Amino acid sequence: MSITKISWAEGGLGGDRKAPHFEGEIRMTGQEPNISLLSWQDLPEEVRSVFRDAGVRTAEHHGLRYQRLGDGFLACSDSRTSRLLAEALFTETHPKAADDPDAFLRRLLEGTVDEVPEEQLRRYGLLSFRHRNVILFTPLKDSGGSLLQAFRDAASTDTGDLLVRLSDGAVALVKANQDDQGEEAAEYAEAAIETMEMEYGIQLAAGIGACRNHWREIGRSCEEARRALETGRLFHRPGPVYEYRKQRLERLLTEIPPRKRQELRGEIFNPSTRKVLGPDTLQMIRAYFDNDLSVSTTSRQLFMHRNTIMYRLEKIRKATGLDLRKFSDAAAFKLWLDLPETAGE
Repeated sequence: MSITKISWAEGGLGGDRKAPHFEGEIRMTGQEPNISLLSWQDLPEEVRSVFRDAGVRTAEHHGLRYQRLGDGFLACSDSRTSRLLAEALFTETHPKAADDPDAFLRRLLEGTVDEVPEEQLRRYGLLSFRHRNVILFTPLKDSGGSLLQAFRDAASTDTGDLLVRLSDGAVALVKANQDDQGEEAAEYAEAAIETMEMEYGIQLAAGIGACRNHWREIGRSCEEARRALETGRLFHRPGPVYEYRKQRLERLLTEIPPRKRQELRGEIFNPSTRKVLGPDTLQMIRAYFDNDLSVSTTSRQLFMHRNTIMYRLEKIRKATGLDLRKFSDAAAFKLWLDLPETAGE
């Protein structure tokens, strides 16, 4: 067992930037993690592009977990230590947190619980645990108030659902589903987001983790929900609800280093193809892919003559060498199309 002391005083990040004061001890086992306190200018461009969205509190890049803390950022090689630090700061900046009745549930979701008393599991109804997953709600901009209270007032929950505020300000809902597919979770998230915007003017995004059948795995579902949010933003997917289980392709592409992604994308999207692959043509291609390569369906959806679509597909073939009427070429183009446009996105 080792103890790492962290001292982060006001102005400790250099310049005129101010950070919240924190001085404490974090207990951990094994090798001590690499911990850094960074300013905005110190962040890698790939991480800055994620944090430009004011609602984003955490990001991961090249084995490091970055967490927004005041005007500064914490970079840590160990995600559990990062969550412990965030929880310590949450407790310090929220004096009543020590008496928070939901502290156990928050720590369980964030993976910082060392001991799990049976009475706590019974209290939250977690002993009989089936088909539950986590929906993580995060504001797209500063909500200026208690997001949790607003959520409790505006969004209805079912019997067995659990609602808690996490250390980074996001609101997590442990949702009970009818089966392991968890289809109702996405429907609930969309309805809750619409209600919050109508009632309070708060714009939210939601990430949904996979369903789990044991309380020990609920923290994993919470982490998946967080990753779903980060991945959806990285690939500019239309939101505001992102499901981890539906992001298989995106998760595969995130394993490619950013600069390599940019290099690969440049093989198709470059000055020589720019005229052919304009915004209107790309919109047509996305609709064509969404309609399973059906020219007729795409034509009806876009109110575009099928001959126009065929003409554009032929121009794409001549410009790129890929015939999108063939599944193999269409699949390859889809991969290139889904790659972020620059190394920083």
